[in-house]
Amino acid sequence: MRLVAAMAVLLAFTFSCASDSGDPAGPPVGPDVVVPGEDTAAGDTSPAPPEPDECLWEGVPQPEVSVENKKFALSMFHFNIQYVCGGLHRPGAEDGLELACGEPCRGWTDEKLNDWFIEVAFEPTLDLYLRYPHWQVTFEMQGLMLEWMAERYPEVLQKLREGAQRGQIEVVSLHYSDQLFLAYPRYDLAQSQEITRRLFEDHCVPLSPVLFNQEGQSGIGKHDFAAPRGYEIDVFPVNLYRYYRYDEPIALWYKSGEMDVVVGPGEGYHSLDPPVFQHDEATGLEVTWAFFDDGELVSFPPSPYFAPFSTPAQVAADVANYEQRLLALEEAGFKLSSISNYVRHLEAHGAEQPDLPPVLDGTWQPPSTDSIHRWMGGRGMIPGWARMERDNEMLTANYQRRTVLQAADVLVAVAKAEGHDVAELEAELHQGHHHMALAQVTDATGIPPWPGEFEYSIMHYTYALEIAEAALDAAKELLGWPHAEIDLAAFEARRIEALPEHDPPPEAEEPFAVEALTPTRDHEITWFKHDESLYEVQLHFGPGDSPDGSDEEKCRVTMRFPRFEDRITYSPALIEDRVMDYAIDEFSFQEEAAWLPLANGLIGLGDGWWALKDCRSVHVAARIPKDEPHIEFIDSTAAPEGGITWRFFVFNGTVEEAVALSIEKNIAPTVHW
Repeated sequence: MRLVAAMAVLLAFTFSCASDSGDPAGPPVGPDVVVPGEDTAAGDTSPAPPEPDECLWEGVPQPEVSVENKKFALSMFHFNIQYVCGGLHRPGAEDGLELACGEPCRGWTDEKLNDWFIEVAFEPTLDLYLRYPHWQVTFEMQGLMLEWMAERYPEVLQKLREGAQRGQIEVVSLHYSDQLFLAYPRYDLAQSQEITRRLFEDHCVPLSPVLFNQEGQSGIGKHDFAAPRGYEIDVFPVNLYRYYRYDEPIALWYKSGEMDVVVGPGEGYHSLDPPVFQHDEATGLEVTWAFFDDGELVSFPPSPYFAPFSTPAQVAADVANYEQRLLALEEAGFKLSSISNYVRHLEAHGAEQPDLPPVLDGTWQPPSTDSIHRWMGGRGMIPGWARMERDNEMLTANYQRRTVLQAADVLVAVAKAEGHDVAELEAELHQGHHHMALAQVTDATGIPPWPGEFEYSIMHYTYALEIAEAALDAAKELLGWPHAEIDLAAFEARRIEALPEHDPPPEAEEPFAVEALTPTRDHEITWFKHDESLYEVQLHFGPGDSPDGSDEEKCRVTMRFPRFEDRITYSPALIEDRVMDYAIDEFSFQEEAAWLPLANGLIGLGDGWWALKDCRSVHVAARIPKDEPHIEFIDSTAAPEGGITWRFFVFNGTVEEAVALSIEKNIAPTVHW
């Protein structure tokens, strides 16, 4: 999450640089979670957690609810220790992009930047609130940030712990890494959330039932995932709400399944004189937001990309400036409240709570990023870096490797059930899931990813794959099997004597016309037929007329499918057993099209036809224009050298058959090892 103004300044630096060369306290472990061992990590020596009432949400004292309270100032500090994952310095880089901000960035490794984040971006804001114990605040962070504090800044962690235990600081966390979870199977977020839950319990920081996360990623699938794990309140960004329900009135809160939903303001909402965000005549409630943005921007507004330029005097001045704003809000009669406390007051006031109207998956600044497309095929903001961005390569590589890691989970579990000692393998796989979550970080493909962030993802998915492959080989040896057939959907495996061989399907006539748009590339579209209802279509494209990747138009590749009905029929991210079906005119779109991640690859074309991405060869966002009869998959970051094949399945059949196909091909395929 970035400020556009900061990026404009960063652009100037880049050019100069390039030229140089259950419940929230203890949610149940669901069926999509594998807990590889009793310890949180190999060699873990953390002390046993204190009594549950000291560490879990149920033990946190809550302020008395009073209907006399009518004015609330809320906050959502999104702290992201992976703001520049990998650091600002790439030692030994050979592409002229060794330093993110020129010479001042030299020596700013990932470790140094993480330390700066705790000392400069986080602790001064934490200390501000602790000076006013009657102020409540909501801090959101990934589990990795808590882990870093525990390892290197225990005194900062202790201050956070004390504020959280007395109910002043509400700590929100969904995932271990600030990952692009809308793009991957539910299984992956389940592993990440379980790691996070354990970290919060082990370090005795009560985990709030409030839900928010990296890039404001949201949708009904997130609610479906989170509610059984003890989350109760989602903060849904207003810009995403208006992206699908433009200029429609906004209620104080909504219901989405089992979740309460509060619509928060858009990113960047921290002006010094904010207007009242909402006023409800029925209850007399007035709501404003003291802050809703990247949390580090209070103490250092230019953003962590410019960390080497921060000074103690500047940080103190910026925090003091924010302090005056809070004092002014309090003077105006606003209660500085946590979000969970505010929701308790909504209930006490009897505020009307309608059902959340239809919304689609997306991120918190959709007009400026084409929602999820910026992370799944859209170019970053900095031309010097964007020429090196490879969204589809990064996303498909992660999808491939997370499948192997899940297969390793299954085979090791089978070996354990057969009575073998797999404790070491379980501990290794636990670390593999840490690496996989880090590899899926959003900044490897979105906003202005710089080469150090690409390499961060590559490094971690490489570690994850090495761990998974070693665990598969070791488990197979323990079982005495020559090979294994691993059914991810059933979480089962069986012995096989040889790896299967598959004949390629025969080429076929197209059932309908599709179109590829590759402005300067040669391309070929080939159809295959698997059976009477299942086809496969491959797009192969060659090099583009921009060898260094700097010309976006010459790099862009589009695959276009016809849309036979004016409907949006898809499986929301994190919902893999069904589809949602909406008429396009059910929405009041702000823009001319919607963009969807399609984590399971599936999108309805109408008249019983479906298109299914093979997410291990093509995993860019789908564009659904509201007034044009087609659906497009667009990659503006496609490698200039070409030689790339995208693979789709095209299927005619029922909803149930389409969902089963998406599970078979993408979410939980059968793996042979």
